Amino acid sequence: MGDPDRPLRLLLLNGIDIESGDLYDDIGARLRARGLDVDVLHETPAPLPEGTEPPWDVAVTNYRREDVATHARVVFGGTPQPRPTTLGWLEDAGVATMDWATASSRRDVWRLFGRWDVDRLILKPSFTFGGDGVCVFGRRSVPRMQWNPELDVICREVDPNDGDVYKVELMAGSVLIGWMSEAPPIRDRFADRRGHGIPGAYGERSLWDPPEAVAQPLREMNARLAEEGYGHMSVDLMRTSDGDFVAIELNNFSVAIWWTRQFEDFRERYADAIHRLVLGAPVGAA
Repeated sequence: MGDPDRPLRLLLLNGIDIESGDLYDDIGARLRARGLDVDVLHETPAPLPEGTEPPWDVAVTNYRREDVATHARVVFGGTPQPRPTTLGWLEDAGVATMDWATASSRRDVWRLFGRWDVDRLILKPSFTFGGDGVCVFGRRSVPRMQWNPELDVICREVDPNDGDVYKVELMAGSVLIGWMSEAPPIRDRFADRRGHGIPGAYGERSLWDPPEAVAQPLREMNARLAEEGYGHMSVDLMRTSDGDFVAIELNNFSVAIWWTRQFEDFRERYADAIHRLVLGAPVGAA
């Protein structure tokens, strides 16, 4: 792959979280120790003029891969996708998901209350992060609702008595880490059945080992997506009242790693995954 007389040139781009700068520098050092020629940037470079030779063989970014498309022959990263698309990826991979639907009209929304026999629903807009724009609502709020019928999803609470979120971080077809974030149920946060902003990483975090029945289809899905140029991603899950895990969302870009200060051994696994991506990248064919 590439010129055998020189080390592979890798750009590691931290495009979203300047506070993670020292962590990316540490991962860059780990990759240099494996023989790669690594540059770490903490600001997205301007696009290069058409026809310019890319300065790097491979780029790995935690943000949009199109932002650095002119800078490397092969780029791994994310691409903004609407929630129906990413939930479809999970379902196509055989991963159980929460009850969700798109709604083309207010009548469709009202029907969901009856279909799921509930008094409140959750609106999750696409292209939002950290709970921004998430809305818990009851029947009376439907006439005032604003949403995109094609891009936004309406879902049922997974377990009204449990708000804990379980995360699986993936890259290069492997689980990097699993962790659980404690959170109260929605009714405790929104007693009047209305509210905005449900934090995605709420409360105390602890390591969590996902069951193989959960991890295997996620690994296989992530490996397929890596072949399409996707890099670090995370899948959020919750437990049903029966104890089963269901996925509630997939984040394929803008997955920060600031929490590696708490889970330090993640850094070596992250470096391992990047190394595998780079060694398998079709640089010579690019």
